[in-house]
Amino acid sequence: MGDSSPSQSSEPRNLGALVCQIIPASEGETMDALYRKISRDKRTWRCEQTKKSSDLLQRAWELLRPIAEGRWDKENAYNGLSLLIKGIYEGQGYAAMPYDMTVKINNLLQIVQDNMPYMDVNGRRAQGDDSPARYALRVSFVCVSLVVASSLSLGAGQRGSVEAETVLLQSKAKEIAVTAMDKLGGPLTHEGTLTAEDKAYIARLATASGPEVQHLVVATPMNVLALYMLQVQYDIEMRVIKWVLNYVAALCAKQEFSRALSQSVVVQGPSARAAPLAAWVRHSSALGKLEPASPLSGFMVAEARAAEGPNTQSLALMKAAAEAAERRGDDLLAWLARLDVAELLMHGAQGPTFSEGEVLQEFEKSAAQEASAKSWGGAFLLESQCRANEESLKEALQSAREQHQKQLAETGLAATAEDDGRLPSVKVRGDWKALAPGAVSLRECASCKKLFQKAMTCGKCKQVWYCGRDCQMAHWRAGHREECVLLAKAAAKAAASKSAADDDI
Repeated sequence: MGDSSPSQSSEPRNLGALVCQIIPASEGETMDALYRKISRDKRTWRCEQTKKSSDLLQRAWELLRPIAEGRWDKENAYNGLSLLIKGIYEGQGYAAMPYDMTVKINNLLQIVQDNMPYMDVNGRRAQGDDSPARYALRVSFVCVSLVVASSLSLGAGQRGSVEAETVLLQSKAKEIAVTAMDKLGGPLTHEGTLTAEDKAYIARLATASGPEVQHLVVATPMNVLALYMLQVQYDIEMRVIKWVLNYVAALCAKQEFSRALSQSVVVQGPSARAAPLAAWVRHSSALGKLEPASPLSGFMVAEARAAEGPNTQSLALMKAAAEAAERRGDDLLAWLARLDVAELLMHGAQGPTFSEGEVLQEFEKSAAQEASAKSWGGAFLLESQCRANEESLKEALQSAREQHQKQLAETGLAATAEDDGRLPSVKVRGDWKALAPGAVSLRECASCKKLFQKAMTCGKCKQVWYCGRDCQMAHWRAGHREECVLLAKAAAKAAASKSAADDDI
């Protein structure tokens, strides 16, 4: 038959980047209402994490919404950032971020930055963080904001300047994350590796008063001080901060590798891929040390190794990631990983041929995980991506069957038992896009203030949204009757100004 294994492709492989997501409600229900209707036996680990993430980010937005609207309150701002960071962490790759938060995140970031206190630094006045804890929260938020902004730029469907802006945002996020991890210092898993001296500092800080407090603050190592202040003031562990920073760095390194892969053949050469790939693996591995219970780390490492090319190692890692996700109850991750296993099998991970039966088994396993995710409403997150992947795989499988029949016809042979259902390896071509945080728009009802996937807009001003007719009528009677015309005029004026600006360009 000859060696029909595919050559290494220079095209970037996207095995499903996990970015901050918006969790859609089902049939107009809020996530909270949907969760209460799910029977306990259907609540998988991923379902529970999604609920935790959604609750934390909703609470965060309650504190941060006034900040984003220009009403600064330092205590609420940093308590809100703490809840936001914990929400990103609990989401383990799928953070349930409210729609309004995503669209206003840049404005919120600017306000937080503008309200950093002024201090004397080397004889001059400059803005800076007045505590290690607030520094840790702020830079983590900056990194998350830049990743969300870059994902929204990708979702805009523009090229050229938008691509350049996306690269800039991701590069900045990675730089800030790495710098923050270095500045915070200390071991990766702080809480489990404190020295006796570190613990003594914390014990003294807990009971100190007066001038002794300032003395201890100066003498205590920054990583220990940040750990203590984060826990006492904001009820968040340093481990969570480190997880978010490593997660951001891993995502950015992945995108950097993807760009290098697409350009290296004609511009840079293979060496351009080495550094971002190493960073991708390093930061992904750190996630597993910071949160051993989550299968996300293993999947992201398997992703990185698979991006190098199909081989026995990348196949074994992806199978292990799929099995770990299934054992944990992470049906979303297992669904995606099983399709990735099928892709690696077909793409030549085991040599010039692959077992059709083995690929079909992976399809069955992915279908079981899809059904599990559907049982609690989470399948919507990956449905379009996984369906596109599955269609590409099935098209490639049919192509492999046709190639096999053609080879048999050319040699004048019939299929034998020795073939054992093996087909020639094929390149799976599919446009596997990274999930964007603005892909699913949840709207807030102007009356009941809850988030809904399916919402109706005011027919006149088209500036406010409602979950149904009852809330629309209640809001109309509560005062929208008077503001509706004003909102419509303001929207028309803004649209006219934008049109004029576009004409000038």
